[in-house]
Amino acid sequence: MTILRKSDWPESPAESGIPLFSSRASLRRVIVVADADCLIASEADSWSPELVLSGLLTHDLVKLYRYADDGPPVEIPRQDYGHYRKATPGWVELCPEDEVGDDVRHVVYSDSETATVSAIIGNRAEIARAENTVKAYKELGEAAARERRAADSQAAQVAEAVYADLFITNRPSLKETRIPYGVTTCTPREALALLGLYFRAQGLYITYRCIDGRGTYTMNKGLYYWVGTRELLPAAWRWFGACAQHANGSGDQTLLHLGGSLLRRVQTALQSRDELHAAINLEQNNDTAQEVLNCLDVILVSLMGAIDVSARVAHHALSLQSGIYTAAWQKKSWLKEIEAKEGSLAATVGPNTSGRHIVTILRLLRNSVHGEALSSLSVRNLGGPVETHMNLPQADSPEILAAMDALGGRSTWGAQEIIHGRWNVDPATLTERLFPQVIELLNTLMGKTPVELLSHVSITSQDTLPPPDPQGPFAERARESIRWQLGLY
Repeated sequence: MTILRKSDWPESPAESGIPLFSSRASLRRVIVVADADCLIASEADSWSPELVLSGLLTHDLVKLYRYADDGPPVEIPRQDYGHYRKATPGWVELCPEDEVGDDVRHVVYSDSETATVSAIIGNRAEIARAENTVKAYKELGEAAARERRAADSQAAQVAEAVYADLFITNRPSLKETRIPYGVTTCTPREALALLGLYFRAQGLYITYRCIDGRGTYTMNKGLYYWVGTRELLPAAWRWFGACAQHANGSGDQTLLHLGGSLLRRVQTALQSRDELHAAINLEQNNDTAQEVLNCLDVILVSLMGAIDVSARVAHHALSLQSGIYTAAWQKKSWLKEIEAKEGSLAATVGPNTSGRHIVTILRLLRNSVHGEALSSLSVRNLGGPVETHMNLPQADSPEILAAMDALGGRSTWGAQEIIHGRWNVDPATLTERLFPQVIELLNTLMGKTPVELLSHVSITSQDTLPPPDPQGPFAERARESIRWQLGLY
């Protein structure tokens, strides 16, 4: 028996005294099944993404059910839910095989007030037993591996029966299996990034929540993304500090505003990255496709703008004689000027380097703002859901694809040729491949730019580090938590 239920939504805030256009939590509660051994039981455990995840899972917007192959620990009290059966609150349990019959297993999941009965039906556990191509558990011997694959299959089916949005697990066979399950399976670290995105989409910017749920540390939206930006760009402490020292000493604010714009553009790109992933996880149609392309436009323009700013600061630091508008890492004549004064910096984006390939991909995609806008393509594979892909600009496709091939292969960037002669990319895959590589390039360029040559600059070791306040927004744990929740390790 399967019981369908209505989606669970947060309560609306009281209307009195709230401005008309105030936002509120708009998404339904997220339903999570987690293998109990993936969760942290005590805050005495070491600081880790798993600890941050375990705290977030106690939030009121999360419906969490723990699971274990052998059921809940015997020391946890069971609760009587009337005439039907006893169950363990906060757990989902797979009932014994002999209770119903062949190919049907009851599933019971409960909270402090209600218990619900569902079921798993079919022989997918037997199919998993026979899936000998899966490499997981091979070291245990074939008999043990077969049983482990079956147990993993049952666990995924249990999460499916609960209508879970996420199944948090470290079960390796579920990463390899070709058996379909109606639930998103993810490791604890992947789950932390997904939940972080979910909370941010709800307007909640949580840096830490105690695992007993009694304390939550939050930031406002702007500060959260600002701290995330500074954490992702550690080279900017020295680089931007020098811009500020030069501005304060000379009275010329140009480099202060210029350096600050690099950081703000990365911050904007981070926010648009979230909006892209939120849009691409909706049902895809013309509206969501347009939202995805809008977000991608902002990401490309913002990141390329940050790259261009780094070139202009280098131009100032090295006192180059050419005009400031010639400063661009893709311009060969300007790069020769850099090479003459700071060879290591120029070599970062030299021919056949990863830096050059990254700039090529970013620049050519960004250049759509000067001409034909980015366009979408709706794709449906083997009866699955509609996906939104982005068409590569046809004239620049060969150069973009060549750069992708040099950076791991075009398929790893989500590029494919569905229509003969026209290449397209999955926007989410493209973003997740491009973003960390641009961040790494920015750090390298800032790190190699000799900003100490600017007047009135004296960099100390402290200038290369975040503020030392252990309770402030730039405290190490706050920065790490935000990085982990952004999924940019």
